[in-house]
Amino acid sequence: MAALLVHLEPPYWLIGNLLYGAGLRLSEALRLRIQDIEFGRRQIVVRAGKGNKDRVTVLPVSLVEPLKVQIKQA
Repeated sequence: MAALLVHLEPPYWLIGNLLYGAGLRLSEALRLRIQDIEFGRRQIVVRAGKGNKDRVTVLPVSLVEPLKVQIKQA
């Protein structure tokens, strides 16, 4: 998986790593909002996921800084 992810360019690199590292589905990753990310707890709240249910998943440490940079750029 790592060999595939190194070939992705921003912002696709971040999306690909969220899919793999946080276990998100593509639709979940694309619907993420800033308030869904809890940096202090290193969690992502997935709203209306599969079965229209909310769930909490892990935010990988390696994605904390890239996400903060993306938020500042957006």
